This record gives sequence, structure tokens and C-alpha cells, in this order.
Amino acid sequence: PPPPVVDPATGPASPVRCNRCKAYMAPFMGFIDGGRKFQCRLCSCVTEVPDDYFNHLDQTGRRVDMFHRPELHLGSYEFVATADYCKNQTLPKPPAYVFAINVSYNAMRSGMVELLCRELPRILEGLPRDHPDRQSDIRVGFLTYTDTVQFYNVKATLSRPQQAVVSDINSAFLPFLDGFLVSFEESRSIVSSLLEELPSMFAESRSTEAILGPVVQAGLDALRAARRPGKLFVFHCGLPSTEAPGRLKNREDRKLLGSDKEKVILSPA
Repeated sequence: PPPPVVDPATGPASPVRCNRCKAYMAPFMGFIDGGRKFQCRLCSCVTEVPDDYFNHLDQTGRRVDMFHRPELHLGSYEFVATADYCKNQTLPKPPAYVFAINVSYNAMRSGMVELLCRELPRILEGLPRDHPDRQSDIRVGFLTYTDTVQFYNVKATLSRPQQAVVSDINSAFLPFLDGFLVSFEESRSIVSSLLEELPSMFAESRSTEAILGPVVQAGLDALRAARRPGKLFVFHCGLPSTEAPGRLKNREDRKLLGSDKEKVILSPA
């Protein structure tokens, strides 16, 4: 089971820490002065207990609520970070997942795209959530690419997904933000429709080349524009050989194996 969570709503307003070394509250902290202070076991500094964290001690010198607070009797626990731990003391927005799918000829022929579109709805159903009885706060976005990048608007108010193509791969950009990162629960039907259409949409793709650098840049730009943390999942097939940022060359020349120039193909790119 996951470690218990110390929530500011039910516990102290912020994590209780040593004033000197900033060690977090732990089972081995010693409480003194009737529970009004505690002594750090790492640096021996004595720190006053916050008013909202105070409790009395029993006859053995232990807090009477010891077994009601995970941080006082367990070696591992988590706490909900407060604004004091965030940049500019502002809580971050929920994270976003951006899925970048290569739809080149090789990717379509290998069955990667069809398999991904079939399994992705099941994966999205299991997105992490803060509370089991609430929907996930994570936003999701989708883009496909060959030698161009296609962004998809999957806003819940649309009747079907919309596509925007960016062909300037040397300076890829996000053509729109509203509708790109959405809640899966709210846009479930549009997202499902998009994943159903993708295999047939690119079934006749004959583009054997694929970019990679501009795709990564576009995904990161989307997260920055939305001011959200998150992850970029890239499903790629083949060597990104298109003349674009991030291009790689095929260095595997089997004729060089066993020769004096063998070290050329074994050296870092």
C-alpha cells in the first residue's frame, strides 16, 4: 500500500521541521517541556512546537496522539506540499501528459500506431488521481508527426476532433492552446473518436522520413504555454533522418567492423 499522507487540512498548516538543519518530523524526535518543544536527533537543536501541532505527553514522555500521526510512528510518510514549497509561493496547476505519435510508413506498417490507439483509452482510464472517488486532474494532449507535426483540438464542446498542421519544422510552434490540453473525463468521447480515426487516417501514409527534435520542442512548448508541469510521451519508430533539428545519421557501417576505423562507429555521436 502507498505510504500515508499528512494533509494540511487535517494536520499542521505546514510540515514541522527543525529550525537549524530543516530535518522533518520523525518518530525519533524527542519532545520536551511538556510537549511545547522538540529536540532534533540529527543536530540536537531545540525547536518550539507550532500551536496547531501541540499535544500533551504521556507518563513515558511520548505524545498521546503518537499513533494517530504517521510522522510520529512510521519511517515513511508523505505530506501535501504547501505554497511555501512552490515557486513564487504559488501552487502549481495539475500536470499534463502530451502524447506524440509517429505515423510514418514504418510506424504504420509495424502495427505500433494501431496497438497504441487500441490500448491508450484503457491507460487513460487509469490516470493518477488525488482521491479515488474523484476524476483525475491530469490534462492530456495529442499530436502526430512524420515530416510535419499535426496538433489535435479535442475540446469537449466539439462534435469531432480538429487537426492543425505545422509544416515549418525548423521553428515548430503550438498553433493553439485552448482545446489541446483537456481533461480526459470531460473530453472522453472526442478523445476516443480521435484514437479510433488515427489508424485509418494515416493508413495510406507513404512518408518514410520522420522528425524528432521539433516534436519534442513542440511538446515542451505546449507545457510551458499552459504553465503546467507534466510529461511528454514520444512513440517513435525509426531513425529521425529528416533535415531538421535533432537529425541523426546512420553510423552503422558493417564494412568498418574489424578494421582500423571500427572505433568510429563505437564512439559517441
